[in-house]
Amino acid sequence: FIGGAERFAEEIVRHAPPSVLLTVYTARMRLDLPRQETVNGVTIYRLGFGCAYDKFFFPFLAPMKALFCEYDCVHAVMASYAGAAALFIYWLKRTPYVLTLQSGTLDMPEYARIIRFIFPLYRAIHRQAHTVHVVSNALRLRALSLGVPSEKIVVIPNGIDCARYTDTGIARLPLRIIVVARLEKVKGVRYAIEAMEYVVRQFPEAELVIAGDGSERHALEELVNEKNLQRSVMFKGLVSPEKIPTLLATGTIFVCPSLAEGFGIVILEAMASGCAVVATGVGGILDIVTDGINGVLVPPASATALAEGIARIFKDDALRMRLVAAGKVRARAFDWQDSMPRIFALWP
Repeated sequence: FIGGAERFAEEIVRHAPPSVLLTVYTARMRLDLPRQETVNGVTIYRLGFGCAYDKFFFPFLAPMKALFCEYDCVHAVMASYAGAAALFIYWLKRTPYVLTLQSGTLDMPEYARIIRFIFPLYRAIHRQAHTVHVVSNALRLRALSLGVPSEKIVVIPNGIDCARYTDTGIARLPLRIIVVARLEKVKGVRYAIEAMEYVVRQFPEAELVIAGDGSERHALEELVNEKNLQRSVMFKGLVSPEKIPTLLATGTIFVCPSLAEGFGIVILEAMASGCAVVATGVGGILDIVTDGINGVLVPPASATALAEGIARIFKDDALRMRLVAAGKVRARAFDWQDSMPRIFALWP
């Protein structure tokens, strides 16, 4: 169940100071996962019944668990289920909490309609936080729109472990395009597939490799069949974070076709790996990619624009090399070693 938010939580655990006694509460989600375990000295409690609905129970189960424990601070990663849990713990025990905003998904129209029904609670999750940590300027604007005072908002971007993205010696395939994303509507993967219709007309040997899984996978596979792109589009399924650097090292172009994005860690990973980046100009992506400097920005929900951006790079080796060189420099500016001390300084 790893996405950007989960990786951020993992990095907190990995970099936490030795003086901090850290406990992780998470939803169980799967029956074969243990309810409790200790990893590298950190106790992990998985709350729920081992099913997909555990995330809905989490805002209530976490406060029940915390009721019998003493904590100096709660750090809630995301404003939905974890944010609600932190708010309820605050109401019960007055334990201050830091709220981290990571995702742009909640800005999608279908989620906005849901939030409208719970808006007072959603707003309270943000306003009652001791500090609201946001990973991009786009999320800062969201927090401000919900009434969070500007002095309570701190922008600290996500990072990567730059040391993992050294030269692997793997042969880079000159016409390979890579997408790494959850296969959900917000990630816009269908537009990358539709773009391949145009790309293969100019570059018949071009291939699109899609790493990830999600509720849209079956529909995306049907789209590939409908467009007769079976030879040009490959689904890799879930790829473990440890194997992502190796996969990225095989690609020439990385595409991020998101319709909304809180930040986009995988864009930094692609840059560090030596891929040229084509991405939509939405949300936190604008904090990473500068059009024509370290990547190519295109409008969201446009297969034609994606195809033009891809073709532009395939046709111009000098442009590709400039984008790759600038991308590597940009990626080095985002390292967990630099950002994590600033995160820990937010804890009251």
